[in-house]
Amino acid sequence: MSLKYLCLVLMLIAMSCDLFDSGSNFQSNANLKALSIPDAQFYPSFSSDITEYSVTFDIYPRSFFLTATAENSSAAIKVNDTVVESGQEIHVQTSPPNFVVNIVVTSVDGKNVKTYVLNIVDN
Repeated sequence: MSLKYLCLVLMLIAMSCDLFDSGSNFQSNANLKALSIPDAQFYPSFSSDITEYSVTFDIYPRSFFLTATAENSSAAIKVNDTVVESGQEIHVQTSPPNFVVNIVVTSVDGKNVKTYVLNIVDN
């Protein structure tokens, strides 16, 4: 009987020390892992911690394709209020000389929301 209690105590200690990952941090993740637009330059370079970018093209396009990939592929993503799956390409229309694209990522558990802002600027 004492061996059962010892195992239970050890399990409780391990759980309280986060030795077993419950996945709660991953469920609360609202970060993008990648963001890409063919033939575009991002300033600064993409990082999940940076939420605002200037995006330029050699020739200002009337539209472009954008792919946003979440760190947790089950997180919800909206590009200018259009729901997209993580890693799914979306067609975006532009209006010169400036255009803003908002990418909103909501964690699976709904506790965190992160907005990435792309300022499309004319060269």
